[in-house]
Amino acid sequence: MVAGISNAVKGLVENPKMGPYTLGAIQNDLTVSRVDEAKKHTTVALDSIPVPHPEFPDARMKSPVVMVTDAADTAVWMHECFGPALFVVKTESSAQRLELAARAATELGAMTCLCFGPATHF
Repeated sequence: MVAGISNAVKGLVENPKMGPYTLGAIQNDLTVSRVDEAKKHTTVALDSIPVPHPEFPDARMKSPVVMVTDAADTAVWMHECFGPALFVVKTESSAQRLELAARAATELGAMTCLCFGPATHF
């Protein structure tokens, strides 16, 4: 699953007709620092790379880093991590995935989340 997500991200950002037009420019050095700090506490499945924009050559654009962590490591993933970052959170069951997604939405507010598992688990 992690490889599939990583390959999808890579395919999008490395496509010159899609990548530069999908990503946003990074305005603040703190955004880069925040993502670099998160990487220290996870397994990096796909690192971030610069993505040049043909119309804005001075824009600082990077692809999302895909990071893998365990559900128990909530200090690592259960917070807002502004920046080009994607956490893959390993769980024990579909029930745990749904519980954690609901908890994160309740505690953090709006978020983007996908839950994957065997269809028989949902």
